[in-house]
Amino acid sequence: DRQAVELPLVLTADEAARIARTLADEALVGRDRWRFRLGFGDLLLEPGDVIALAPDPRLPMMPARLRIERMAFGTPGLIEVEAVADHDGLHATARPGADDIAPVTTAPARAEGLAEVTVLDLPPVVEPAPDPGLVVMVTGGGGGLRAARVEVADRADGPWREVAVLAPAASGTATTLLATGPATLRDDLASVTVDFGDDLRVDAGITEADAESGRSLALIGAEILSFGAIERLSAGLWRLSRLRRGLRGTEAAIGAHAIGETVHLLDPERLAIMGWRPADIGAVLHFRAVTPAGAIGPTRIHSLTGAGLRPFRPVDLQAKRQTDGSVLIRWLRADRLAGWTDGADEPMSETAERYQLDILASPIETAAIRRTVIVEGAGSWSYSAAQQYADFFTSPATLGLKVAQIGAATGPGPARYATVVP
Repeated sequence: DRQAVELPLVLTADEAARIARTLADEALVGRDRWRFRLGFGDLLLEPGDVIALAPDPRLPMMPARLRIERMAFGTPGLIEVEAVADHDGLHATARPGADDIAPVTTAPARAEGLAEVTVLDLPPVVEPAPDPGLVVMVTGGGGGLRAARVEVADRADGPWREVAVLAPAASGTATTLLATGPATLRDDLASVTVDFGDDLRVDAGITEADAESGRSLALIGAEILSFGAIERLSAGLWRLSRLRRGLRGTEAAIGAHAIGETVHLLDPERLAIMGWRPADIGAVLHFRAVTPAGAIGPTRIHSLTGAGLRPFRPVDLQAKRQTDGSVLIRWLRADRLAGWTDGADEPMSETAERYQLDILASPIETAAIRRTVIVEGAGSWSYSAAQQYADFFTSPATLGLKVAQIGAATGPGPARYATVVP
């Protein structure tokens, strides 16, 4: 394997030889790698730290010291660690230059504050995941917070059960107004600047491929979007652009933004999905976050309303007058688990296909409802000439229509409105 090494521009022959010997010794030592798990209380360790090991007769080949190279969250409550043997003094003889090295002044450690829990009731945002599920993230905690354990209880006094151990997510406020934009094409004109406060929680390596795959999702106000570019403007301040708007059934929120609204980056590596049952709608849950030092954050109370379980708005609502004077009204289904991406009906996740169709008194979205029809098992309905005469005393030249899919657990979802000339 090739390895890139940074060296001084000028070296003596002895210094070069010492460095070469050290690199060779380091490669030899690093052939043996050790993988093990640590508990949540060891979260203050980080890659580069050296840990001393007590002798164990069962492991005669175990070195006395290990240097941590990688750490990752594994089984809930445990940390997966990969380390190599570390020999004290291995690099001491490899220092170039004859002068003593001045001591390094380290920056003070960033303070760790109380962690908070953010709970979002959204349609599915990661796959695979429980459905329905709540998006749970750790927020707050200051710059020194590396992770926290999220706990949930049915009552304020517990008992508490663990949801996940999570690194803190990026959460901030919009400092510029996100303008309206298209829901069917990539929006290359609009952008939004967000003050996240902490740069370390933001993934600066987002690409267009992440936006296309849905990995780079953000919740801005009530709109879910993906972004294909992210740019750091100053400390804590970032600009999101190359947007795909109104995802996961949130297109109605595209034009409802404001400066100061909350922004959450839905990083799959910094959130957990906690499953729940539709029968639990109306229940109240209590969440809290616990830091590695044992500090308990404020309790977050969340009522299960089933918002993320509501069906999406149907699409392509249209009408055409038939030869017998009736009007055939049609629409296409946009399902929670698939969206609407190819101009055709998506597979249905509801147990039954049901819609509420409203005929409005005038072709205005806020007009009174003249007739309501429950349509079952189909994405169309025939408005007979007799029904039109009963509603309008004529065959109307223009119709105002609303249609919403009915969820088994939540009732009608948001409605699609259209003014049609049949």
